[in-house]
Amino acid sequence: MEDAPYLKMTMESGSVYTYEHGIVVIDPVEGSKYAIKAWDFFAFDPEELDKWDGLVKFMDIAERKEPAVGRRVLVYGKDEWRISTKIIRLETANAASR
Repeated sequence: MEDAPYLKMTMESGSVYTYEHGIVVIDPVEGSKYAIKAWDFFAFDPEELDKWDGLVKFMDIAERKEPAVGRRVLVYGKDEWRISTKIIRLETANAASR
């Protein structure tokens, strides 16, 4: 994902994840906006969570895909990580610049 300059993802929960130059800014429905410097960032199909047996194992076995509507994302940084709900809207740098 390092080559993706900009992604804005609205999640099923209403949270908005913005990926730009390796930083993911998470703007939750409740609470304060925060950022994670993504050591790892990828999308996966929701049924992949059936394989969950802890974060490290999941990161090794999950089929990594590009973000798309209907998928979820995993953001992993130095001190924290998040798994989103499903993406319901996705904007890229090209769409944002129109």
